Amino acid sequence: TIRSGNVWCDEICNKHKNGTLYWLNTVIVPILDADGMSPKKYITIRFDITDRKNLDAEKERFLTILDDATDFIGMSDMQANWTYLNPAAKRMMGLDYDVDISQFKIDDIHNKEPHLVLKEGIPSVLETGSWQSENILHDKLGREIVVSQILNLHRDSAGNPEFLSTIMHDITDLKNVEHTMREAKDAAESLAQSKSDFLANMSHEIRTPMNAIIGLSQLALDVPANQQSHYLEKILGASENLLSILNDILDFSMLDSHGVTIEHANFNLDDLLKNVTNLFDVIANQKNLEFVLEIDPVFSRYLIGDALRLQQVLTNLLNNSIKFTQTGRVRLVITAVHQDNDRVLLTFTIIDSGIGMNASQQKLLFQPFSQADSSTTRRYGGTGLGLSIVRRLAQLMGGEVGVSSEDGQGARFWFSIRVALVEVGADTRQVSRDFE
Repeated sequence: TIRSGNVWCDEICNKHKNGTLYWLNTVIVPILDADGMSPKKYITIRFDITDRKNLDAEKERFLTILDDATDFIGMSDMQANWTYLNPAAKRMMGLDYDVDISQFKIDDIHNKEPHLVLKEGIPSVLETGSWQSENILHDKLGREIVVSQILNLHRDSAGNPEFLSTIMHDITDLKNVEHTMREAKDAAESLAQSKSDFLANMSHEIRTPMNAIIGLSQLALDVPANQQSHYLEKILGASENLLSILNDILDFSMLDSHGVTIEHANFNLDDLLKNVTNLFDVIANQKNLEFVLEIDPVFSRYLIGDALRLQQVLTNLLNNSIKFTQTGRVRLVITAVHQDNDRVLLTFTIIDSGIGMNASQQKLLFQPFSQADSSTTRRYGGTGLGLSIVRRLAQLMGGEVGVSSEDGQGARFWFSIRVALVEVGADTRQVSRDFE
């Protein structure tokens, strides 16, 4: 190229004697002979561009750092128009890599909380040069992203505001963890308070029938034997009440320590329901309530499961409904929800016309040591363990529990269990395999 008479220009890297490199912008101009065909000499012009090349290298490294950064890094002009967003910022916002950022302003990204930057951040940064806060971004799908944001002001050589830069670190997961920890702390404190209230309640619940037993026994000893039956009946009632409380405490303790196992044995559901009906017909009649049993006729009554625990759950829920029902009726409805070969999911629903409960009271149900409210404990008594025991037993039997109610409109409690079916005539003493 030089021989043809053209000028040659390029950048050349040379090495000093001490081994350091330096860059030259080199121009070589050929001086041609008389015929204008061949160069007879050359003129070389060289400019040292080492500083510029080093600066370019620094810029490349800086851009690499921005590209590789995992935090949101952006720059805007003083009118809050974005002039630069690094790849992480675009990813965070759900934007394409080659998106035209000139169409975005700061309040497009802080679309629900723009005042934090526009009304607080920028005035503060103009005064102090820097501003830091927690903020909320919204990507193009509307997803909230909680960030820790730093905003800095950059001035030109004359000291005038030139542009803004910001760095935002995604702390959404951290905030979620903090929220979970606060909820766990609140739950632990609530449980501790519930336990304290429970212990106070238990001391009253146990002392009441115990004092009755002691007092009535003393009175019975002071009358002739033929006049003691009245006192003995009351002693029996107080003893049964005390036994029920102690059974609740024992059952909860065993469930809490995983000391309860569910039996899988053959039983006849009709026999179990006959026992339940005989008991609650009497209890309901004593309060002038109607007790109704409705059962789905389509499934076999010969089942494999834990009849004792099933009866315990039914007894607990029916007692609960009758206790809180002053007039009307209590219904027990049994349906087969799903049957698959030799297994069936049964749902037991207890519907009453009692006092009902509001939504906040329902949230306390099925939790240990809890009742709807303290007035319930004072008026109706109870340990606050019964529904917690019901929930755990239902879960052990492969089911769940639930409730729906309105204040003053009665309540609908339900629980489900999974049982296996056996053929009619099978040995009801046989213990089946574990079918869970």
